[in-house]
Amino acid sequence: MKRWLGILLCWCCAVQAEHVPTFAQPPAPVYPRAMRLVGLEGAVRIGYQVDSRDGSVSHVTVKHSDHALFSASAEAAIAKVRFEPWTVAAGEPVKTDVVQSLLFRMDEQSMAMTLDAQAALPQLQCKLFSYYLATYRQIRSHQPLWQMDSVATAIGLLARTSSASPTLLQFKQAQQAFEAALPSIERRCAGQPDLMFIDAWPQQLRDLALKQL
Repeated sequence: MKRWLGILLCWCCAVQAEHVPTFAQPPAPVYPRAMRLVGLEGAVRIGYQVDSRDGSVSHVTVKHSDHALFSASAEAAIAKVRFEPWTVAAGEPVKTDVVQSLLFRMDEQSMAMTLDAQAALPQLQCKLFSYYLATYRQIRSHQPLWQMDSVATAIGLLARTSSASPTLLQFKQAQQAFEAALPSIERRCAGQPDLMFIDAWPQQLRDLALKQL
């Protein structure tokens, strides 16, 4: 199976304790699909309590996150985490506060796949984009349009300045620009289905995208 990503786990106890909890079932976060299509990396700092009696986790809180999609992935993963139970000394609290950092990083192969998807974007026709858009609205109406595969790929292409992962600022600027242009792109594609998707973009965005390829 092809690997899209690497997720690095760094953690430390936020409260002084003689025993450092040991994972029985470590966290396994899923790299958000839209983030990997954009090519964006990020980090989440998350806190929770571990019960020494059964190794269960509670009171999960996100202390810092580069993006809400990373937060959601981290929270879902931590909710499934279990630790090995341990015996605490008399008078010691039975619960230990833990702070953990999850770093979402794309490896070389993953980034190459993202760049390949961006390079293939100019081959997408408007009629296919319109079909994808209609389907997305039917089955994922609760999600914003920018998370649609072809739109996320377009945003990643606009955010890119090299073969490296875009910064969070570059991503936000590209997202804002493309979302503003999306209604006109949708109308133009609907009116000219044989047009290439990228040719339906405003000239400034199209020129920027083609410059990256």
